[in-house]
Amino acid sequence: MEGGEHHENQSFSLETILYYLKRSHWFVLGVLFCFLMAHLKLRYATPLFRSTAKVLFKTDDSGGLFNEGSAFQDFGYGYYSPIENEIETLKSRSLMKEVVKNLKLNIVFYDNNGLVPVEKYKDSPLKVTFLQGDSSVYETGARFEIKILSDNHFLIENEKDKFQFEGAFGKPFQTKIGELILTPSGNQVKIKSGRKYILYVYLLEDIVDQYAGSIQVIRANEMSNVLEIGLIDNSIDKATDIVNQVIAQHQQEAIDDHNQVAKNSIRFINDRIGIISKELADVEGDAQAFKTAEKIVDVGSEATIFMETQQEIEKEIVENQIQVKLAEYVNEYISDNQDPTELLPTNLGLSDLSIINGIETYNNLVLERNRILEHSNPKNPVAINLESKILNLQKNLVESLRKYETTLKVRGKQLALQNEKLNKRIQSVPKQEKLLREIQRQQQIKESLYLYLLQKREETAITLSLTVANSRVIDEAHSNGNVVSPNRKNTYLIALILGMVIPFVILFVIRRMNNKIQNREEIESRGLKTLCEIPQSKTKGGNTVFDSKENSALAESFRLLRTNLDFILKINESKCKVVVVTSTIPGEGKSFVSLNLAKSLAIIGKRVLVLGMDLRSPTLNKYLGVPNQIGVSNFIVDADITIDQITMPHPEDQEFDLICSGDIPPNPAELLLHHRVNQLFQHAQERYDYIVVDTPPVGVISDTLLLTGHADMFLYIVRERFTPKKYLKQIIQLKEQKRLPNVQLVLNCAHEKSAYGYNYYGKPAKKKGISKKGERS
Repeated sequence: MEGGEHHENQSFSLETILYYLKRSHWFVLGVLFCFLMAHLKLRYATPLFRSTAKVLFKTDDSGGLFNEGSAFQDFGYGYYSPIENEIETLKSRSLMKEVVKNLKLNIVFYDNNGLVPVEKYKDSPLKVTFLQGDSSVYETGARFEIKILSDNHFLIENEKDKFQFEGAFGKPFQTKIGELILTPSGNQVKIKSGRKYILYVYLLEDIVDQYAGSIQVIRANEMSNVLEIGLIDNSIDKATDIVNQVIAQHQQEAIDDHNQVAKNSIRFINDRIGIISKELADVEGDAQAFKTAEKIVDVGSEATIFMETQQEIEKEIVENQIQVKLAEYVNEYISDNQDPTELLPTNLGLSDLSIINGIETYNNLVLERNRILEHSNPKNPVAINLESKILNLQKNLVESLRKYETTLKVRGKQLALQNEKLNKRIQSVPKQEKLLREIQRQQQIKESLYLYLLQKREETAITLSLTVANSRVIDEAHSNGNVVSPNRKNTYLIALILGMVIPFVILFVIRRMNNKIQNREEIESRGLKTLCEIPQSKTKGGNTVFDSKENSALAESFRLLRTNLDFILKINESKCKVVVVTSTIPGEGKSFVSLNLAKSLAIIGKRVLVLGMDLRSPTLNKYLGVPNQIGVSNFIVDADITIDQITMPHPEDQEFDLICSGDIPPNPAELLLHHRVNQLFQHAQERYDYIVVDTPPVGVISDTLLLTGHADMFLYIVRERFTPKKYLKQIIQLKEQKRLPNVQLVLNCAHEKSAYGYNYYGKPAKKKGISKKGERS
């Protein structure tokens, strides 16, 4: 069974190949048509060009690149975000919106003097000015057709709004989008009378969506921070300007983001300086008042050694208190500014590295969240996550500052204790001296803090003035001028593929819809052999179609069938040959072939009997136009009826005898198993050389299979363009199962071009000598 399936698959492949090869002209026409369409597309399609630029970005993993600001890195100079963030920022709608506004990309002129309008970017002869400002056209779209009437006049109209106006260049006129002024652009393109142009004013959001979706940003190499920014457009100049403007706008936004930290730090430092200035003035006034009241001019040199030691301790106390004050200031600032969008001051001089790093991390998160909010809304999951991190970090900073203050205060107490011990050892120092030193210590603290804040303000101002973008352009936008689309090679390649695929699909659908056998090749491609092909009869009616003198294609086909039949069955000359004629379904021509085969055998002197064994639906009598007399069924059920009583000659030429089916019985299958059927065949074989048995279709009922014991050969009739292909599988199964011994296929109603074709296992059948008159030699 597996071998049969393999053979069937091979046959199917061969049949498929033959089917498409015979229709090769379809593919030729398909390719020619698609090539014509491809040529027209290339002829009239708008060419597209690609403009690209390369930009190097500074990031945390830049590996030491861009160190020209390294001298100011201790001032907090240089905020860098990951390269993935830069890619998304470059592709953002908010960035592209600014680019569209700057380049006025929503206002486009077209030259309408050819087959298709051609966009004019920098070479437009006209220029439009909106008196209400460009912002008035961002939310309103319009299309105007302009015709040049003369060097000074024009006609502008809008068919949709039924607007038409004839005006002069340089004079304003009112439209639905506002008041406009149309003027010559002033470039080298001159205004000519009769020329036509189209002015499109697109919605800003539509143009932003178009170019934001078209901008291409890719990483040049996974190991580098170089981004390649590209854009495809029908104008090289426009694509180049857009790419360059995207880079410039991105750099400006990066500078603005960086300056936010510096400006916030300057504001904080100025506030602290104002407070410290007032406190310092108060301390200096206290010192002056004390010296005046106590009449102190100079401090004595008593206890010099103790005083030097005390100075060291007091210096440390001063540093400790400065740190306490700074911690208090920062803690107070955080408590007063809990908004997650506010940045914390940096570079204040805190000595605790963990707090310094925490403030830097806090500012980076705030900047990152602010940047995301520029392109999104507060409900963005990333923004919410960053806000949570900012609030947590804010709490951690407050807690760290409190712990730091506690540590400093503990240290201050220790220093105070040491200082107290020294004071006990210098009891000889006047009380006034100790009070003065206390005032001077407070003065020193205020002065040091004041000078420190002044220094940091200058450093931050320098950082602000040295701010540069976090990227550098390696290659400005440029185009090599090659057409990106349509690609000639790809277009013709696609045309070739479509030219082959479309006919294939059409033929495939036609073939799928037509499931009938079309020719002999479809039969033989499945491993079956046709004994003969019978062309379609051009005559209607009549029991036979040829006589001994006829040489038509139909007559020759039955002579060929007779010759091949005689060749196959020439085993015993004296034995009567029983040829059973069957088919799969009704209407395939069993009775037609049976009668004409009998005729072809009779005209060469053979005694032939046509036996109608289709007991369910008799057709021989209908085909011959005679009444259904007593026949086989009557002979089987009535023992008194003899063969001579049911046998009758052909109603016209009487060259062979007929036995019709008789009355239709209620149990045909049981009758065919009756012993009288054996008697019928025995008596007929004694009288005739050939018995041609007309049987019911084997694909509908199994009556024919009950006659296998009487048959020397089965002629299986297949009708062209009538028999479904699926029934060939049933014939193969019957043949492999040997349920129909010595079965041979006959193709009925074949086309005339193959009517004379015949094949017997790949070679012509050998004919016994047949004279022109049809007599056997």
